[in-house]
Amino acid sequence: MRFDNHFARLGSRFSTPLPPTPLPEPYLVSANPDAAALIDLDPEQLHTPEFVGFLRGGWLPPGSEPVAMLYAGHQFGHYVPQLGDGRALLTGQIRNARDKSWDLKLKGAGATPYSRMADGRAVLRLRNWLAQRAIERAQQKDFTEVDRLLALPRRPFDDQPGSGEYAGPAPADLFVPAVSCSS
Repeated sequence: MRFDNHFARLGSRFSTPLPPTPLPEPYLVSANPDAAALIDLDPEQLHTPEFVGFLRGGWLPPGSEPVAMLYAGHQFGHYVPQLGDGRALLTGQIRNARDKSWDLKLKGAGATPYSRMADGRAVLRLRNWLAQRAIERAQQKDFTEVDRLLALPRRPFDDQPGSGEYAGPAPADLFVPAVSCSS
């Protein structure tokens, strides 16, 4: 992976350098080979101890510079001059062979200066496009997708065949409004 960490070089007004807090005894539940291809990562590498070590925060690829991002914005109806990633670290921007840049973040990487008394670990959340697709199919009396989604949080750390698509980006033909909230 070729890292181009221009964000980390912006300085302390934009980020705080911080190593991830490793998770004990991690294991890979699901990986998306299409997402790996976006950053020129061979899908076989997804199952290596190094990759799992990276995801758990115990190993950083050469050239990565993890930072908690700092920003300003509106929160709860008020302008807040200093917000930041409370549980995510930007390890850097990866530039693929097609010269496209991708941010590589570790979500749930531990507490940051912006965690607001939380432990910095992510909770299991349903991605908007998955809920949208399940709702649309349920409106057509097909509840298969609803059943699949409801099964995931019952056993979030078990291998669940067919769940790999949930780790990837939304389908290109699906309209997803650009709305973002940070915590």
